[in-house]
Amino acid sequence: MIIDYFLNLTLRDHRSTHRSQDMKKYHSASHASTALKRLVRPLAFAIALLFSSCSLLAALPPHFQSKPLRIIVAVPAGGSVDNATRAMAQLLSEANKINVIIDNRPGGTGTIAMNLAAQAPADGHTLLSASNSILITGALKKVPYDLMKAFEPVVQMTSSAYVLVVSSSLAVQSLKELIAMAKNQPNQLKFGSPGVGSIIHLSTEILNHKAGSILMTHIPFKGNSYAVIDLISGRLDVLLSAGVSVAQHVQSSKLRALAVTGQTRMNLFKDVPTLSQAGLPGLILDNLYGLYAPSGVSADTLASLNREIQLIMNQPSMRVRLANDGAEPAPPRTSAQFKIFIQEQFNQWQQFIQKAGLHIE
Repeated sequence: MIIDYFLNLTLRDHRSTHRSQDMKKYHSASHASTALKRLVRPLAFAIALLFSSCSLLAALPPHFQSKPLRIIVAVPAGGSVDNATRAMAQLLSEANKINVIIDNRPGGTGTIAMNLAAQAPADGHTLLSASNSILITGALKKVPYDLMKAFEPVVQMTSSAYVLVVSSSLAVQSLKELIAMAKNQPNQLKFGSPGVGSIIHLSTEILNHKAGSILMTHIPFKGNSYAVIDLISGRLDVLLSAGVSVAQHVQSSKLRALAVTGQTRMNLFKDVPTLSQAGLPGLILDNLYGLYAPSGVSADTLASLNREIQLIMNQPSMRVRLANDGAEPAPPRTSAQFKIFIQEQFNQWQQFIQKAGLHIE
């Protein structure tokens, strides 16, 4: 298949230079094409071997064949982190002929999953899948370890945005109307999150601060999917959520989307403006999904996992799936570069929290 690709690519370029010539010259070009094909085939075969070699180099070490890879997910099944993790795990399993187990352990703003993963053997066969909520959790909640020392960042899978949705029973049609209502009714509107100190909690607090320090009451949930249920019923008013978790409810008019938090609009919500377009210029609230291993995993295992998973996240089918969820593959980073990036992200969050005077109880 690779050989055919390079042959067709070369011959297509060759034929394109003869489109304006007459039939006689076309037949001459056809003979030349046959000769060119004979010359190109060995080169194409060599290139195919090179690609095959690269693929073999990127494969996981042999010990993954004899023991399953367990990925502990810090959110309930069905959420955006879970969906991205399961899609990646399926392709990883197929590509490497290994058994991958998804273990959802929601609750405690990620601490339940984090504690379980931190205690696992440092052999690379247990990973933690989570959003950057764990950065805030590790810094602002009491956990029995130093987050940056207990885990080795493996790979950033995605970068994504949220969608701001409200209950269809709430009498607002735009972000500006929501802000006006919140200002007129301090602490009367209720917003949800997957827990105190979660990235969605703090992102909503940032939105409130940028909107003129409006006050809404925070209602924490065990996971964002539970908050969606209360939002549909009208027991909750406002929620920042991954697009895939609320898209069908927006389409059925059970929820109303007011804005998306990225720099550009989402494929899922093409008619929904960004925060900047909706009245809060310059405000972008992005999220990332990453994989983390217990501290002590060998550098070679980290490197192979990082390399293989990045290849999978950039496959065309995965790119399409992520785009439909309002996400995209993360920029290429080694495990060491990902660790530096996480530390920088944490420092930025901490600075904002101190500057805005936010308090996490």
